[in-house]
Amino acid sequence: MLYRHAQLLLKQIEQAKIDIDNSSKSLAGRVSIGLATYSTSSALSLPILKEMKALHPQIIVHINDSFGHVLSELIMTGRMDMAVIYGSEPIKGVTLRPLFREELFLVSPPGTSFGKSTSETLPLSALADVPLLLPSKGHFLRRLIDESMGRARVAHKVVSEIESVSSLGAAVMDGLGSTIIPASVAAGASSFAGARHQAAGAPVIEATVSLCTSDHLPLSEPALAVRSVLLDVIEN
Repeated sequence: MLYRHAQLLLKQIEQAKIDIDNSSKSLAGRVSIGLATYSTSSALSLPILKEMKALHPQIIVHINDSFGHVLSELIMTGRMDMAVIYGSEPIKGVTLRPLFREELFLVSPPGTSFGKSTSETLPLSALADVPLLLPSKGHFLRRLIDESMGRARVAHKVVSEIESVSSLGAAVMDGLGSTIIPASVAAGASSFAGARHQAAGAPVIEATVSLCTSDHLPLSEPALAVRSVLLDVIEN
């Protein structure tokens, strides 16, 4: 416990020195941002880095791509400044600001057919015997998918659990199974080029993406600047 507090205090002292030294100059320091896997947020890293280079070149931006629940723990303990994660339900120690919602799509190998279903939107019942490649049960998306399947009374078949977008795309394109991911990721990731995309569920499965910050640790001046840039990038 003492070690964790000491880490946080040292980080704050280091940032205080930087803020004071650069009070009459441009903002400088190090700011860490977490971006949840399997979301549009992973596509935000390049626009954020470009905008930060143009507006605040002295701020070093550290970007971490990890699971949402792990990112919230890093925010809670002060080891990370902010994160874009799935979910909007209250989490002890952090504040969540909903940013947008993402619709999840079924992504399958090219040429895949699902029995007699030819509609653009597949009912979840059509996925009962489809081999699925999904994140592990600790991931918010997996819990969302499992809950949606449970409400539809569909016993889905998970054949592999994959956390990497590139590995997931390679597995889908090799015909090992289908996956359920945000439509923007399916359309934007080169790993899924040529795959079949279909909306799944009625109503559709949607995930909320939120900005996560500490509810008890103040953001430094550089972190406030990064948060402003992040929100501008999302809004535009």
